[in-house]
Amino acid sequence: MPVLRERMTRWLAGGAVTVALVGAVAVNAWARQGPAGGESTTSGSRQPVQARGAPLAERPTLFATGRELHDFNDVATMTATSPLVIFGRVETVRAGRWSGGAPGDRDRVRDVTIAVDQVLASGSGARPEKVVVDEWGWDGQGRGFEFKGVRWTEPGDRGFYFLIPVTDAPGHYRLINSQGRVLVQGETLQPSAGHHDDIHAEITAMSAAEFARSVPAAFRDHRAGKVRAQQPLA
Repeated sequence: MPVLRERMTRWLAGGAVTVALVGAVAVNAWARQGPAGGESTTSGSRQPVQARGAPLAERPTLFATGRELHDFNDVATMTATSPLVIFGRVETVRAGRWSGGAPGDRDRVRDVTIAVDQVLASGSGARPEKVVVDEWGWDGQGRGFEFKGVRWTEPGDRGFYFLIPVTDAPGHYRLINSQGRVLVQGETLQPSAGHHDDIHAEITAMSAAEFARSVPAAFRDHRAGKVRAQQPLA
């Protein structure tokens, strides 16, 4: 795929996110599919742009990728590491806050409001009726981007969400990592990322009902000391 833009950004977990969609990302890069049949390629720093007032794209045309602070091999460990796991339905999606540094180097969050049908695991004991999940997003020029193949959420989507609080936005959550969303598509489950890893195979082998039972079971095992939370990757 032609690379039209590339940038390396380092940041501390839980701080402001730049061109990152989910979880805690330490290094990321930009890439965009060029015009059909085109192979032109350039790379370099992002050009300063005026973020304020930029029209927002209705669909993503860019993708971001990078190294995350979690990479799970099984659902049980992802459950043990996630402070909150819910099953719910997306009610609304709207443009949220700006995140980042200077105006020309900021990105905008998509606020995804989910009506919670069931709390499957909660380390704090909280049982919210609704949650707002941060999703990336738009760059300073208003161009939409996705992270690591996690497609934009749409109203009406139903699924399982493995969540962690956003430290710089009280009341907001983000996915524990790019593996942390499992949508229900008819009779099948659609993991958000990792089509060639073990956790993808584990999830897609289950029905929605089986998956809904497996998460509380894993949480009980975690509480009993049988499953450990994963420490952030170095």
